[in-house]
Amino acid sequence: MAADEDRRLILLCRNGDEEGYRELMNLYEKYVYALRRRLSGNRDDALNLTQETFIGSCRNLDRFQRGRPCKPWLRQVAIRLCLNHCAMEAGSRRSSCPGAFPHIND
Repeated sequence: MAADEDRRLILLCRNGDEEGYRELMNLYEKYVYALRRRLSGNRDDALNLTQETFIGSCRNLDRFQRGRPCKPWLRQVAIRLCLNHCAMEAGSRRSSCPGAFPHIND
């Protein structure tokens, strides 16, 4: 069951277990990358922002609600970080953000 696996991995990560972090990343890395790629429109930014998503999510595991699935939470972290990234790039000459985000489906 995905929810049981999510719970197990989150508990491992909360306890500082590096293997739990690796497993969580392996489980959701492709999903988060695909989402970040659609949002940013740029491969390099998507790779960097995917890494930031996992770093940010692990730093904020205390905000993860036990018993909830991990995928929607990671999705929100990814979207929030991408919006922040685009806002910071808004004034630069090179923006990897396509403007308005299309409706993103799982």
